[in-house]
Amino acid sequence: MKLIVLLVFISLGLGLYFTLVGLLKLPTLKTGRAMTKLTKSEKTISRDFEAWVMTIATKVAAIIRMNEYKRVRLEHTLKAAMINLTPEEYVARALVKAGVYAILMIPAFWILPLANILLVVLMVMTYLREVGKADQILEEKRESIEGELYRFASTITQELKNSRDVLSMLENYKKNAGPDFRQELDVLCADMRSSSYEAALTRFEARLNSPQLSDVVRGLIGVLRGDDGAMYFQMLTHDFKQAELRRLKDKAAKIPPKIRVFSFVMLMCYLATFFVIIFYEIIHSMSTMFEEVPMRKIRKILGGTRGEGYIDVAVMVFALMLVIALAVRVFPVFITKIQMDNFADELIREAEVSGSVGAETTARYERLAEKTGIRPAVTWSTTGRVQLNNEVTVTLTLEKDIGGFGGVASFPVSLKSSATGKSEVYWK
Repeated sequence: MKLIVLLVFISLGLGLYFTLVGLLKLPTLKTGRAMTKLTKSEKTISRDFEAWVMTIATKVAAIIRMNEYKRVRLEHTLKAAMINLTPEEYVARALVKAGVYAILMIPAFWILPLANILLVVLMVMTYLREVGKADQILEEKRESIEGELYRFASTITQELKNSRDVLSMLENYKKNAGPDFRQELDVLCADMRSSSYEAALTRFEARLNSPQLSDVVRGLIGVLRGDDGAMYFQMLTHDFKQAELRRLKDKAAKIPPKIRVFSFVMLMCYLATFFVIIFYEIIHSMSTMFEEVPMRKIRKILGGTRGEGYIDVAVMVFALMLVIALAVRVFPVFITKIQMDNFADELIREAEVSGSVGAETTARYERLAEKTGIRPAVTWSTTGRVQLNNEVTVTLTLEKDIGGFGGVASFPVSLKSSATGKSEVYWK
């Protein structure tokens, strides 16, 4: 019965679809594919489905009304993300893709009502993902370009020693730029050739809305107006270098939690090498105890007092327990070492930002000690103010007691972690 109801709904849906296609005079699937190639630059899983979505989205876009501010903002975002759609078409495409799940809710209501909850969740998630796709593309593009600004500012600094032709500088750098930055520089160079240099640079700044790029554009406009600009771009090069180092450190700070899992896996593999050998010896010893032997050998074994098999099993089980107990004692030491490495990185970062070793680093130490539950001894290479670009090193030491079995003995282990950084503060 449910199969018949499903077939009825499918047939009814197809009938309504073809009827609406004829009444609304929608383009054919072949035309929709051609339109998809012109209006969509990113890859798709199914071009046929995308063409069908865009065909309906063009009709839905005609009835969508948007706030003028939101429309202009979305239009700028779509242009920067290189998505050749109007704001109405972009929103309509998201609505149509989410509407697919709404259509599936009709047969699901009769066949499996509980599935409607999942379809509603999928519908909302699809709409939010499609609406936010342009912002995501723009954010990735902005991060990619900001990662090149240090090299770009350094190149401009060197170019200003020989020339003040801004367009020539941009075209020369474009040959070695990354794909995202090269694409934007192509648009900028074409815009500069066809209009005012300053207006083109201003539009270039507005497309990406990046604070770092705004500083570069401000310097280029100053060069066009006759400023020297060399010292300005030298300072920008220094600032961008520090920003890039901070970005790399933030990226590296996210790695230890991921490595911690693999460290545990490595420890388990290390212990498994002992377990496999011990289990093999236990099984081998037990098999020799119960294997079939002649009656004469049985009498000899029963009359003997060697008991090798029992002794082997007892020794192997005892060794296995020792290995497990050792692992339980040693594994916390690895965790503490990872915590101390992160502890040192956080302290040195505080010293870099504040440009000194004193009250700020002490307060940071107390917060970290409260958070991690460890209080290592701290040694700094210097104290007080640290001048710009001067190095400072922090060393942490901590005694970790592995302990004996049953509290019989004590085995202290000395853990040591260090980190080095450069001051980011200029002291007059």
